[in-house]
Amino acid sequence: LSAQIGGESTYRFLSLTNSARVAALGGSQVAINDSSDLNLPYHNPALLRNAMMNNLLFNYVNYMADIRFGYASYAFPVGNLGRMAAGVHYINYGDFIEADEEGNITGNHFNAGEYALNLIWAGQFRKWHYGINLKPVLSVFESYQSAGIAADAGIAWFSSNNLTSFGLVARNFGTQITTYYENGERESIPFDLQAGISQKLAHAPIAFNLTA
Repeated sequence: LSAQIGGESTYRFLSLTNSARVAALGGSQVAINDSSDLNLPYHNPALLRNAMMNNLLFNYVNYMADIRFGYASYAFPVGNLGRMAAGVHYINYGDFIEADEEGNITGNHFNAGEYALNLIWAGQFRKWHYGINLKPVLSVFESYQSAGIAADAGIAWFSSNNLTSFGLVARNFGTQITTYYENGERESIPFDLQAGISQKLAHAPIAFNLTA
C-alpha cells in the first residue's frame, strides 16, 4: 500500500507569518528596510533597527476552520550591547472531540496548541547588520507534549542612500529536546535558508523585492 506522509517536520507553525503586510508580499521578506515595522525581525533578526525601539506589536490571525494564531513583541535598546526584542508566537488549533481507536466518540473535549518565545538580539558593524532569534518551543496535542529549541541567524546590508538592501537568514535550525511520547524518534524542524534583495526607485513610491 502507498499513503501520504504525515508531515516532513514538526513545529510547522514556526514557518507562518503573522504580518498582513509580509503575507501580502509572499509570506517571506528578509531584506525590507523602509519602516519601523517590528514584524520584520521575525523574518530576519538582522532587521531589528533603532527606529523600532520601544515599539509594542500585537498580531492576531483568524486562520482556516477554528485555528487561530498570533504574535506579540516589544523592542528595547540594551546600550552598547545592541538592540533586543522579546515576543511570543502561538497557534491554537481549536477544540476537538475525543474518539477511541475504533472511532467511537467518547464525548470528551481537548485542545491543541504550540508556543514559541522569540528572543531577538541585533547589532551593527558599519553598513552590516546582524542578529539572532532564539526560540524555545512548547507543543501540546492532547496528552502528547514536546519541547524544543530553534533559532534564526541573519545578516543584512543597506546602501548609503537606503534604496538597496540585502538580507540572508537561516531560519528554524535546532532540534526537539523531548519527543511527544517516551522513547520516540526525534523529528526535524522546518529549516529554511532564505536570501533576498530589495530595490527602491529614487523618484517613485515603488520597490522591487526578490526572495529565494
